[in-house]
Amino acid sequence: MGSTTTATPAGTQYLTSGPTEAYPISGDAREVYPSGTAFVYEKIRINIAPGQYATSIVYMSSSANPSALNTIAADANGIINLIDVSVGGYTGSYRIYDGGTWTGTYIYIWQPDISLRGELAGSTDSIDGKAVSKSSSIHYLIDSPKVGPSGIGAKANIIITTPVGGQTTMLGYANLANIDINSVRVATPDIPLSDPTLIGGTYTARAEWTVPQAFANYAKKSNTITFYLGSSTGITITASAESVVRSNPFTVTVSGLPNTPYYISLDAGKSPVPELIPGQPGVVRGSENPTVNMGGTAKPALIPDGAANDPNSWGIVTTDASGKRVVQYSTNPVNNKPVEEGTYTIRINNVVDYGQSVGKGSDYDRVNVKITKGGMTIAATSGTGSGSYYLGEEVRLTGTNTDSDTTYLFLTGPNLNSNGVKLDSPSTQGSTKVAVKSDHTWEYRWDTSQTGLDAGSYTVYAVSTMNDKSHLSSTQYATYSIQLKQPSLSTGTSTVAAAKGDTVHIKGTVTGSPSSVAIFIFGPNYYERKTVSIDNGMYDYKMNIPESMATGEYFVVVEHPMYDGRFGVQEIHQDGKTILAMVAPNGGTQSSFVVEGPGRLQGSAAANALVKMLDSPYIDDLYTTLKLTVQAPYVTISPIGNQFVSDSFVISGRTNVAPGDKLLVEVSPSSFVPAGKNQQTSATGVSGSVVVAKGSPDNVWSFAVDGSRLTVDSYTAKVSGVEVTVSASQVFDVVQRPIETPTPLPTTTAPPTTVPTPEPTESASAAVWFAGLLGAGVVVMRVKRE
Repeated sequence: MGSTTTATPAGTQYLTSGPTEAYPISGDAREVYPSGTAFVYEKIRINIAPGQYATSIVYMSSSANPSALNTIAADANGIINLIDVSVGGYTGSYRIYDGGTWTGTYIYIWQPDISLRGELAGSTDSIDGKAVSKSSSIHYLIDSPKVGPSGIGAKANIIITTPVGGQTTMLGYANLANIDINSVRVATPDIPLSDPTLIGGTYTARAEWTVPQAFANYAKKSNTITFYLGSSTGITITASAESVVRSNPFTVTVSGLPNTPYYISLDAGKSPVPELIPGQPGVVRGSENPTVNMGGTAKPALIPDGAANDPNSWGIVTTDASGKRVVQYSTNPVNNKPVEEGTYTIRINNVVDYGQSVGKGSDYDRVNVKITKGGMTIAATSGTGSGSYYLGEEVRLTGTNTDSDTTYLFLTGPNLNSNGVKLDSPSTQGSTKVAVKSDHTWEYRWDTSQTGLDAGSYTVYAVSTMNDKSHLSSTQYATYSIQLKQPSLSTGTSTVAAAKGDTVHIKGTVTGSPSSVAIFIFGPNYYERKTVSIDNGMYDYKMNIPESMATGEYFVVVEHPMYDGRFGVQEIHQDGKTILAMVAPNGGTQSSFVVEGPGRLQGSAAANALVKMLDSPYIDDLYTTLKLTVQAPYVTISPIGNQFVSDSFVISGRTNVAPGDKLLVEVSPSSFVPAGKNQQTSATGVSGSVVVAKGSPDNVWSFAVDGSRLTVDSYTAKVSGVEVTVSASQVFDVVQRPIETPTPLPTTTAPPTTVPTPEPTESASAAVWFAGLLGAGVVVMRVKRE
């Protein structure tokens, strides 16, 4: 990195080695020569020959065919002003030009960077951000890798900001003004901090240029260095937090003389108390028999007066070279007892020689830390919810624990130990331990299939320490109530009928946590066993009934594996036989019978034998039964009768094919005969498919007919199965609607009418005509004409 020059005091100034050149006054230009160095913010003239100066400098790219990236021109007097906007971040070598010709030489332009470092005297330990005792000495290092070796006579001040906010170039008796920067690194002499004018508190130092004036005006100042100067006793202690939730660690920072032992302890009065964690550098706990070197002799350290009795709560702390040490305490339970909540006083004391041993001295500092209780929660996030679960299910218990790093779980319930038993071994009194994660959460997956518990109400306790139910008053705990229920199994019905060639669903509901159920089917010369997966608490076996299957009764048994998830009845294949056997706990078989091969049981006999096995006290499995009747398929059409042209009507009937099956319905006229492609025919019909609906006792079907599509004719309605071979037909007629004959209106007799006597002027024939009209019931009105 270059040489280091150490400045030496002379009066109130620093004298430094190396040549010092007079720097031009403000506004003047410094004369430099090719291969020389200049800095941003300077004014320079480049002397390329006696009385001749460069006209410009050019920064070139580094490519194979370099091009100009930045050009700075001289004024009429040959002065080049290196202001920051002219340099524009292009620092390094510049070509020197005379007019338009490169002289073949370079000049080097750099930023006037300056940085500051502070160290403890006699070491390379930085003081930045650290506590320093008054018995220490320090020095500062000013680094300026370009300006220092340039020989331009640069100078800098180190400005000190005091704990009360004042600024000065004095630190105690040391004058830090106008330091000659004539090397890559310049070091100040060691500065004793025992000077009585230096008060305790925070000091900040910064280096800034004083010469050249352009640097002082425009160049950046250095970084800052901050240190804390201890009080007159040289001992301080601070805490990382004023309040800590129990089970969380905290730290204290001890500051004093460098490489010096001190007592650290907690005031007595509480139990248990926080403990120093083991294995900390520079910390020896009381339980580890600490000693202190006095005059070359290692003397044992006595427990400090007034300290807590726990030997892990006090010890000897030795500061590092900066006079500082960070010490960590644990607030986890001690001997399964939680740390007592409250405020603790942590002390740091100097060490005094007692002759044969050492003890705490009168110089001390102290800090208070408050320990508060944590919390505990418990919940369950699996199962059927609302605290109700089936035996055999896995219950996922979760929660938070901010009081310790271990959660202790125990269970209480009918005829269990009243103080609690382990969840993973209910016959054993005690707790199941669960580690708490860094985010204070915990989780335990409880497999109820292996517990041997009976159905009933139980309570799970989550405790922050290993306390049983009778000793919960001094710890943090939470409870969760659980109802354990027996699993169940059911079918949709006790009997089911199916037609040959059809499909039947053997289905039902199941609770608990089985992955599947086993279905056994027994009939005449027929045996089948299937395992069917559980989907959302349901099982559904789709059984295809072949047309070759014999009609008659078949017996179905559905087996639930219960808590252990293992079917108690298994198939065994040996010697050409299929055997159903009850598996013993040791892996052998306790009873068995043949279902395929010589000597087999069939139908109801086989089903009864299986049910007896499942009723055994050695099998915990559940079962349910149903009867399957296989029938020859049939379909019927209800009487249709004659239908009128254009009237819509419904054709319906009954069948034993399964609900959901499709039937094809065709209505065709008797007059329909195949015709050539060039012939026309007026015969019409309709057809379509229908879905069989569930009915009782038979399933039903119906087909709506659009009468507008049928003409007068005789029709055949045929229904046939799509999945099953079955059909039926019926003939009906479509006829014209009869013409209705109108009903005659009844004759009404007119009431008698009085006819006025004809006037004499009227003729006899007129009188006779009127009389005829009246006799015919006609009312005649006479109109008078004027």
